[in-house]
Amino acid sequence: MRMKRTIWTSGIFALICLPVLTACNDDDDNEDVLRNNQNIIQTVTSIYPSAQILEVEPDYQGYEVQMSLDGREVEMHLDGNYGWIYTEFEDMAWSALPEAVVSAFNSESYVFNPYEDDVDRIEYPSGETVGEYYRIELDREPADIVLCYNPDGSKRQP
Repeated sequence: MRMKRTIWTSGIFALICLPVLTACNDDDDNEDVLRNNQNIIQTVTSIYPSAQILEVEPDYQGYEVQMSLDGREVEMHLDGNYGWIYTEFEDMAWSALPEAVVSAFNSESYVFNPYEDDVDRIEYPSGETVGEYYRIELDREPADIVLCYNPDGSKRQP
């Protein structure tokens, strides 16, 4: 009787732990394949020659490429055909914003809290050049407020 109980208990334990143990599968092999994908490398280096690819993950649009660029980590987003969608330079200092953006923001009667709010610079393809805009995310309850400005202070849709 005791032997049956031990076998039964061990079997249940194995059935419970097996999904947990197999769920911890290391995905590094797939990550290396994406990080070394020549199409991704070509797109990244054609836009940012000094970038170093750190990590690549598939996302709903195509690929999210984490890279190091001039000592900072940035996120580049590519479509499923390896075309550049945009690059996000996160957590900019408020003092680094163009004066026109700060003026436009202040004219809307918002207050920036550097401990809760966030500023990102977004670069994107704009014909033969690189366009940019600034996204300011205000952490407010019950919903965050997202404001986007072109470098000249004009508003744009998020």
